[in-house]
Amino acid sequence: MLTIATITPQQGKWYYKQDNYYSQNKALSNSEWWGKGALALGLSGQIADDESYQNAIAGYHPDGTRSLREKPKDRAAKERAGVDMTFSAPKSVSLACLVGGDKRLETAHRTAVKR
Repeated sequence: MLTIATITPQQGKWYYKQDNYYSQNKALSNSEWWGKGALALGLSGQIADDESYQNAIAGYHPDGTRSLREKPKDRAAKERAGVDMTFSAPKSVSLACLVGGDKRLETAHRTAVKR
């Protein structure tokens, strides 16, 4: 199942740390840069540091040197800093993987999500 949610700059500052299914100290290690925008900024793979993430989510270049966006002209408009996409395996697969110990299923799920 795929769940999609828009992330505002304000939400993005805490969203992934608070809602991390693994643990708060693994928030960055379980997150990745994706998309054409990330590639254009030289970002790919695992998010390596919180500073680059905080800059990007606030609309600045990851090194913090310049703004990458304009404020919306309409004050009622909701800013979008990112899109959260959660890919969930069916419960039977999760149980076979996590309870049954079949790590092949976890590998297959991660591969499918990346594709």
